[in-house]
Formats: sequence, C-alpha cells, structure tokens
Amino acid sequence: MELLVLGALRVIGAGCCFDIVVECTCVSEITHRNFFHRKFCKWGRGLADKLISLPKNEEEIRHVTRLFEPVELLGCVGYIDCIHIVWDKCPAGFLSACKGKEKLPTLSFQVCASHTKKNLSVSNSLLVLQMLKKFTRYDPTIRKFVGRISYCQN
Repeated sequence: MELLVLGALRVIGAGCCFDIVVECTCVSEITHRNFFHRKFCKWGRGLADKLISLPKNEEEIRHVTRLFEPVELLGCVGYIDCIHIVWDKCPAGFLSACKGKEKLPTLSFQVCASHTKKNLSVSNSLLVLQMLKKFTRYDPTIRKFVGRISYCQN
C-alpha cells in the first residue's frame, strides 16, 4: 500500500507516467494505474467533499458573515480569487490558451475562502483564456451561495 501511495504522489507531484513509477517501486504499471484511478482519486475526491463545503444552514451562514462585521463588510461571506498553477507538461495545442501575463502555461482555479481560512469552494481548472470577470457570475457554487444568503436574509 505504501508503494502505491508513493507512486500516486509521484504521478501528481512530478507529472510522470506510470511506467516511470514502476522503476521506483517495482510494482507493475497496471497495478499503479488501477490504484491511482480507482482508489487514490476516489479517496481524494471524498476528502475534498468533506473539507471544501459551503455553509449548510442559516446558523453557519450567520457565523461566517459575523466575522466580517467588525471591518464593516456586512453580508460578506468570503474572499474569491484565482490561483494559477504552472502547467509544466502543457500539451502544445493548449499553449496559447494557457499562457498569461507571466508567459508560462498555467491552470487556474477559482477559490472562495471564509475569514477563518476554510475553503468554501474550488472550481474546476480553467485555462487562462477562460479567466473572464464574468466567470464568477456563472459559477454554480457562487450562484448557489448567493441564493442561500438572500434566502436567509428574507
């Protein structure tokens, strides 16, 4: 199990193929591939669902909004920003769509965090060309959150 987890972390961290992981662990490529897709990714998704979530009820929403009241940001529930992660192994066909002001190909994620540094939402990865200001307007998580706030204030 430890070798399989090591291999999965190597694939994520270094972006290497499963055949390279075989050389480090002496476990077959098929075993690494199956473990990565059927177990490791499923585990990570389940963990993300537990750690990244919007407030679930009116009490949690009030708790989050109360933290912003001392700085006179009434009704504010979190900070939204995009995180850019360099995509070293960007396919040639995506290079022009992924290059931003830094001239490096990146994948972007829109993240919403509360004042207590809890992640409320993380979007799917976006290409730089998709990074339009209107993205937030159409983000399903943000729309759901805005709907909850207006519901609680009624």
